[in-house]
Amino acid sequence: MIGNPGAGKSTILNGLIGEVKFKSGYSKNGSGITSVLQEVMKNGCRYIDTPGLTDIEMRKRAAQEITAALKKGGRFRIFFMVTCESGRIKSEDATTMKLVLEAAKEIKNNYSIIVNKASHRVREDDLKVLLAKFNEGLPHPTLNIFANPKDRSIDDVDDKLPTLHPNLIKFIGTGPPVTILSENVIEIQADEFEKIQAELTKKIQLLEDDREYLLKRVKETDEKYAELAQQMAKQKEEADKERERISSYLAEEKQSRQELKEEFDIIKRGLEKQIETLQEEANSRTDQLKSLIAILEREVESVDESIDEEYKFFDSKKPCKYYKWGRCKRGGEVNNCPFRHDKKDRVCISFMKGYCKDGNECPFLHPV
Repeated sequence: MIGNPGAGKSTILNGLIGEVKFKSGYSKNGSGITSVLQEVMKNGCRYIDTPGLTDIEMRKRAAQEITAALKKGGRFRIFFMVTCESGRIKSEDATTMKLVLEAAKEIKNNYSIIVNKASHRVREDDLKVLLAKFNEGLPHPTLNIFANPKDRSIDDVDDKLPTLHPNLIKFIGTGPPVTILSENVIEIQADEFEKIQAELTKKIQLLEDDREYLLKRVKETDEKYAELAQQMAKQKEEADKERERISSYLAEEKQSRQELKEEFDIIKRGLEKQIETLQEEANSRTDQLKSLIAILEREVESVDESIDEEYKFFDSKKPCKYYKWGRCKRGGEVNNCPFRHDKKDRVCISFMKGYCKDGNECPFLHPV
């Protein structure tokens, strides 16, 4: 917020953030309440209040404070707070705007004007006249202007929290944003204030005196409004098409993702079914192996019993039929088998497989 003392910057800012953070109220000496740069962070947004340039004693410092605010750099919404008397703009307000716009040339026409404490009788045509007067001496004219009616309930009341009109809040929220680089900001030429004010006073007075010229400027403003409206309509149409394209793309993307999800679910269910089947098969084979092991154990027990039975009628000269095939459990280093264990009685495993290299000299039996 940029404006001269008494314009109501601090009060509007307090209303925007919903609490009293900026000093506001009645100024006894007319130099304004705000003498230094004030900043408040609220909901991720930085609100900046600056001092005015009209007070001669404070002008240099005020210029430094405004310059410091601009030199912070970043994304701004610039608002010039002004007041009018009987439909006449103040040359000091126009001068402040001109000095600031020349110090931060990146602003161009990306700023807004709030006519504060305006009469409730101000109409749209009146705003067009005021806008034409302001634009007459500015390097970059704007089309953004709003009249905020005077709130008598906060007149001369210190640190009063106002209730802002919804239209004002909307106007501020939709103000044109602008990016300002700190290195591109120059010092505000406060020493030029009176010279520029005198020049603008003459231009404004010419507009006041020359009704025909003023109406011409208003007409030009109307034409710019119409041109801007066409541009905005075109931009809206393009934005709607782009929004429709994006919506269509998102819908297709959503459908594609849904199809992929369904395909994935099918594959997942199939794999889960295969895993379940394999698990059942593994369990079944495990049961079969357990049954087979049990059968083998019973057969071994049966063989042992058979051997024990045969020992009752053993003949030490009789060859061991289990040794013959290398399966006698009672043989080994300590031979406890009652039957004969002779290599000539034991079948040559290599011969049976068809590749005994010892041939006739093999000590084991080669059955024919």
